[in-house]
Amino acid sequence: MRAYIFIVLVGLVLRGVHMSAEQATGPRPPTDKGITEDRIARKQVNPGHADHVEQPSPTVAPPTTNQVRPRETKAKVEQVREDTEIQRKLVRATYGLVSVGILQAIVFFWTLRSIKRQADLTQAQLELAHRPWVAADVAIASSLVFDNRGGTLMLNVTMKNVGHSVAKYVSLWTEFVVAGVHDLNQAHESLCNIMKQPVNEKSDYGWLLFPGQVVTEPRPVIANRNDIEEALKSGPFKDVGAVGLHLIGCVDYQSSFDPKKRHQTRFVHLVGRIDRQRGALVGTFDSQNKSYDGIVLTPTMHGASAD
Repeated sequence: MRAYIFIVLVGLVLRGVHMSAEQATGPRPPTDKGITEDRIARKQVNPGHADHVEQPSPTVAPPTTNQVRPRETKAKVEQVREDTEIQRKLVRATYGLVSVGILQAIVFFWTLRSIKRQADLTQAQLELAHRPWVAADVAIASSLVFDNRGGTLMLNVTMKNVGHSVAKYVSLWTEFVVAGVHDLNQAHESLCNIMKQPVNEKSDYGWLLFPGQVVTEPRPVIANRNDIEEALKSGPFKDVGAVGLHLIGCVDYQSSFDPKKRHQTRFVHLVGRIDRQRGALVGTFDSQNKSYDGIVLTPTMHGASAD
C-alpha cells in the first residue's frame, strides 16, 4: 500500500515538472524578426521609396544603429533556442530519474513482501518445531450403568505432552452423544468451542503440562435420561428397544508462542460392548439392563484432529 502511494506522489511530481518545463520553454520567438527590422530600417532611411533600388556607391558608410540591431536579435534568438534545448534535456533526464525511482519502488515493495512471507514461514516452522503437543489416550474405568440419571461411564484419560515446550491451561472435555438425538459433528464442535468463546478468552482454568510429563485424569460421562427416552422413541434402534452411544471429547491448551491461540486434540469413539453369548462386539444398549461390562471404545474414522 505504501508503494502505491509513493508511485502516485511521484506521478504528481512528474506532472509538475512537465508543466514547469512547458512554462519555461514558452512560445518560440519569430525567426524572421531580424529581417523584418531590417526592412523597417531601410524604409526609415529612404521614406516614400519602398521599392527604390540602391545604386552602388564608391564609398562605404559606417553601419548605423538600425543595421547592428538585427545581429543582436539573431544572437538573442540563438540563446533562447539553446536555453530551450537545455530545458528539454533536463525534462527528459527528470523523466528518466522518476522512471528509475518508480521501478525501484516496485522492486522494494515486492522485496518487502517476500521478506515478510519468509519471516512468517520461519515463524510458523519455529512454532511447529518447539510448541507443545498434547496426546490423549482414553481407557474404560467402570461398567456402563443405567439408572435415573441416564447412562453413566467412568473413564481414565491419559494426557502426555509430546512437544518441546510447556502446555498452559490444559483442560479436558468429554460428552456422550446419543444416536438419533443430536448431530455428532455439531455436538463435537459445540463441546470443543467452549474454551474458544469470548467469555473464556482470559480464563486461567486448567493446569500446566511440561514436555514429557504424563497426567491421568478420571472423568465420568453421563448420557442424559431425556436423550435416552427420545432415542427409544425415534432413534435408529427404536425397533429393538436399544440406544447407540458415541463418546466425544477434546483436550484444550495454550502455547507460550501465541497466548491468544488455543490448541486442541480432539477424539471421537464409538461405544460398544462384548456380547459374550454371541462372542461379538455390539454397538447397542438396552436401557432396561442396569449394567454392562466389557465396554469397548473404537476410534471412528472421522472427527479426530490435533492443531
